[in-house]
Amino acid sequence: MWIICHICALSNLYLGKYPFCGRVFFINSEVAMNEQTWNQRATNLLKSQMVLAGVNYEELIQRLAAIGVDESYKGIANKINRGTFSFVFFMQCMKALGVKETLKKTF
Repeated sequence: MWIICHICALSNLYLGKYPFCGRVFFINSEVAMNEQTWNQRATNLLKSQMVLAGVNYEELIQRLAAIGVDESYKGIANKINRGTFSFVFFMQCMKALGVKETLKKTF
C-alpha cells in the first residue's frame, strides 16, 4: 500500500496549505498488525483524504453538518487523532469530502 507523507499531510492540513511534498511510503500489508497500527492507518487514510480535498477540521465540521452530522471541533479532532472512529463516521467523512473511491489502493 502506498500512502502520502503523513508529516506533510498533517502540517499542510493544519496550515491550510496544498499541495503536500508528494512523498509516498510503502506499507507492507503482509505484516501482522496490532490494533494501534490499524488505528494509525485509519487516521492516516482519513487525514490524507482531507488533505487531498484541501479541507481542515473546521471545514469538515461544516461539511458534515450539511449532511446532518453534528460534531464539535474537539470531538472530530479526538476521533481522527485516535483513529478509533466508526466505519459509519468514516463513510460520513468521505461523503462530506466528496470522495467516491478511497479503499481501492489501500490494502
